[in-house]
Amino acid sequence: MSANKIAKRYAVAVTSLIENKSDLEKLVIDAGGFCEIINQSEYSEYFLHPKIYQSEKKLVLQKMLDQSGYLPAFQNCLRVLFRNKRIQIASEVAINISKIVDERLDLLRVKISVTEQPSQETSTKLEQAFSKKFKKNVILEYDVSPKILGGIIAQIGSVVYDGSVRNKLSQITGNFK
Repeated sequence: MSANKIAKRYAVAVTSLIENKSDLEKLVIDAGGFCEIINQSEYSEYFLHPKIYQSEKKLVLQKMLDQSGYLPAFQNCLRVLFRNKRIQIASEVAINISKIVDERLDLLRVKISVTEQPSQETSTKLEQAFSKKFKKNVILEYDVSPKILGGIIAQIGSVVYDGSVRNKLSQITGNFK
């Protein structure tokens, strides 16, 4: 079975234990925070190093969890991942947790690339437009990138809507060839 399928099973299991909205939102934050920590080279190398005893790794993980403030359900999920020697798929579990929580809360995450941070008014209009089109609550995540020259690029999942000046110029120059 592929790592992504296994990660999805863990994500389904942990999200099914949580009912209320605020805990679901905290779960996404907890999972993302753990991934940031575990993806730091010293931690990922430590947990994957074959010469370090599992008992030592378990103590380090327990200490991390004791200081974390993570939801108990997520802490248990991490313990099970560790016990089953699957801690390396924690990032995939976190991605799947985020997707499942977004579905349950009827959320749509839109990644927006722009040349400069938009005003609150523009941001509100974008949010309303996407919300109206997709009939979901929208969370906009901005990426400021001068490479696009102007306009906007919106990414929803794997679909990209490219309204950037750079793309328009490429299309125009392509027409002259």
